[in-house]
Amino acid sequence: MSWCRSRIGRSRLAAAGLALLVLSGCETYTPAEAVPKSEVAWINLTHDIGFAGSETGLSALERARLDDFLLQIDAQASDALVIDPGMAASPITTDRIAAVAAHLRRRVVTSQPQARRVGLDDSGGLRLIVGRYLVIPPECPNWGKPSYRDPLNTTGSNFGCANQVNLGLMVADPGDLVRGRRLTPGVGAAAVLGIERYRAGEVLVPEAVITSENQ
Repeated sequence: MSWCRSRIGRSRLAAAGLALLVLSGCETYTPAEAVPKSEVAWINLTHDIGFAGSETGLSALERARLDDFLLQIDAQASDALVIDPGMAASPITTDRIAAVAAHLRRRVVTSQPQARRVGLDDSGGLRLIVGRYLVIPPECPNWGKPSYRDPLNTTGSNFGCANQVNLGLMVADPGDLVRGRRLTPGVGAAAVLGIERYRAGEVLVPEAVITSENQ
């Protein structure tokens, strides 16, 4: 009788152990958080430009205000410069737009300001709208997912976080993170010179560069 009880006890322990193994195998682990990425958002910065009476040129005050605005936002040629003339359409408005556009081209080299009605009220002035992409880096470090006891070996929540922050801080034009740039025209003959030299055994050997003062 005692032998039966002992065997039954061992059977129950074995069944309990098997159940624990099954449950541990079915345990739900917290999935790895999405790899952090920098967000790229489009923003618009506005500046109102006033004109007195029927004048079409920029006054000294408005020119100084516009220059200060462009300096504060660090306007670049990659920005979208839009001049909003409001609802009024007249030769005076056309001349004012031309005056502002000419000034912008002088201050922001290679920029291409455009005139477009966006929604400015008929106040007699113009509004400059500077559109650009802005990088919003992820919050680092991110240890939302523990870095220990992960039998599934899933990606950590902090993986690549610093790289994304550094990329957002270094990129000259955040728009490059949204879409690539168009290739500029190139000379086909010059592009294949390297291949022709390689086939002819005339590969150019770069000059040795000394990177240490001790060498």
